[in-house]
Amino acid sequence: MLMIILYMFSATTRGIISIGIRFLWVNMYKFRRAATQPQGLLAGTMLLMLSLAGLCYSLTMSVAPDYSMFGSQKYVCFTKDKDHSDL
Repeated sequence: MLMIILYMFSATTRGIISIGIRFLWVNMYKFRRAATQPQGLLAGTMLLMLSLAGLCYSLTMSVAPDYSMFGSQKYVCFTKDKDHSDL
């Protein structure tokens, strides 16, 4: 699972670097060595964090759902009624 997450991270990083940051059809920021604006780096970092958060959640819920849940998910009623004490 770690290899899948690392592969998706590197593919997302490569895609953002090659395409840049766009809003609809307008190029907002391009990534160039030693010439990228700080706002572009911040926007790229936010895109990477959001994509990894979604990827980690979807992978753990589909590949390993037992590890993503905490404890037993069954409901047990511990109350006893006076009329139904033999349950």
